[in-house]
Amino acid sequence: MFDGLKKSLSAPGTVTIQLEKNSYGFGEKVKGKATLVVNDTRNAKGVRVSVIGTRDHYVYRNNRRERETETIHKFEKYLDGEKAYVPGTYSYDFEADTPPSDPCMGSSRGGLFGGLMNVAGGYSTPVWTLTVSLDVSGGKDAQASVQVSLQGQGSGGWDANSSVSQNTPAASAGGGWDQDQPSASAQPDAMGGVPTKNDPKGGWD
Repeated sequence: MFDGLKKSLSAPGTVTIQLEKNSYGFGEKVKGKATLVVNDTRNAKGVRVSVIGTRDHYVYRNNRRERETETIHKFEKYLDGEKAYVPGTYSYDFEADTPPSDPCMGSSRGGLFGGLMNVAGGYSTPVWTLTVSLDVSGGKDAQASVQVSLQGQGSGGWDANSSVSQNTPAASAGGGWDQDQPSASAQPDAMGGVPTKNDPKGGWD
């Protein structure tokens, strides 16, 4: 019983992220590679990549000043499907969408008024976070996150001092990757077979 509880509360492995580059323009796809190392067999909904844009602002409630975070962009898709992920190394190339234009400038808070509010400290500078995770069914996910810089963010704002959530020490945003170098898709184990990268059903032979 306790072994099962301990297993469900611990991540089944680690995720590393390597971006093609660190800065992108609005409407440009964020490209990179994710490597998932599974240590314990887990049933999971799949491997998911997401790009979330957020910014903070202050509101007043009951004469109290409170800080809130609003989501200004959300994109997600699955890189692999639902199955039992057995111990091994899984590699995925991914592309994730960014908004076609600055959502802050396109909203009701955009334009001249929105820009003045940003400068005045009403809204923080947007934070763009890319996350790759193994969505474990009824357990703790294995995931990693990195911040992405989007060019042309407009009128800035105050620094929200937001640190990217990173649940595994292996996350990495630095450096680029060689597109001409083939990716090692998987490493076999004693069970035989390797996880396939491009097969949506995935699994082991």
